[in-house]
Amino acid sequence: MTVLLSILKILGIILLCILGLLVLLILLVLFAPVSYRIRGETKQGQTTLKVHGAWCLIAMRFSFLMEQGKQQAALKIFGIKAWKYPAEEKAKKKAKKKPKKKSGEKSHKELEQDLEQKSPKPEEVLKETPKEDLAPIPAQIPMQVEQTETAIEKVADITESGKKKKAYKKRAHRKKAQKKKSISVFGKIKKTIHAILEKIKAIPQKLKNIGRKIKKVNQWIQDEQNRSAVRFALGEVLGLLKKYGPKHMKADVAYGMEDPAMTGQVLAALSVLPFLYYDKVSIMPDFEAERFYIEGSWDIKGRIQVIHLLKAAIRIWRNPDVKHFIKQF
Repeated sequence: MTVLLSILKILGIILLCILGLLVLLILLVLFAPVSYRIRGETKQGQTTLKVHGAWCLIAMRFSFLMEQGKQQAALKIFGIKAWKYPAEEKAKKKAKKKPKKKSGEKSHKELEQDLEQKSPKPEEVLKETPKEDLAPIPAQIPMQVEQTETAIEKVADITESGKKKKAYKKRAHRKKAQKKKSISVFGKIKKTIHAILEKIKAIPQKLKNIGRKIKKVNQWIQDEQNRSAVRFALGEVLGLLKKYGPKHMKADVAYGMEDPAMTGQVLAALSVLPFLYYDKVSIMPDFEAERFYIEGSWDIKGRIQVIHLLKAAIRIWRNPDVKHFIKQF
């Protein structure tokens, strides 16, 4: 009996230790601050972004880099690399085994060298052959030369006639291609006119669909519950940013939109953010821009606790207006 009680006591201690570790881990996750730093630069359409995050000092570190269209990310736990993107591909290079030569066998190059050494050179052959063996030059060579010249002239005449035939065929082919092109152009014009007429016919139906969508959007906006849900969610987010937003921020950014009114609306939305009123933050809108662009650099530092994010998320989720808003989707 005493043995059984001692075993149960040991098991109970082990379970309590495991539960204690789990509780400690949960408390660390909720209350240990997560520090972050975001640095970046946008210039001539090229964006460079560097993100560093740390939890419990050196317990967990995260880094992200985006430069020249390439992305890299890494996660370290107690200095040991736990995850990396893109993953390191272990190059497995298998050495190609060369076939071993058998004793007594010669390679291809060695055989070629032996043949070159054994084969006599043409100069040596001429020296070795006696002058008596050399055949005399026949006297009928000039007649043969005249015959070859006449044959060459006949061949030239045949080639000229062939060239004329080819040129005539090319001209005929060009005429046919021009006729086909003219027919295809007329066919394309006919198709485009038909497509334009079809689009004109479909305009009333499209206008009806747009009108229905506008009515739905108006109903959605005029719904008091939707308005209160958006107001509540924005209030929670702005409260988080005000209390637990970045403690250090340095930015020098210029932006522009195609429409000056849109540029002003973006500036109005940004003016709500409290941390944009720091001394080292400069945002310059360009109301004369002909296209959308954003250029500048930024450096943001701060820390936040997960418990605050969790509390805000629970408050937003429990709000009845937000629940009504979510059900519509």
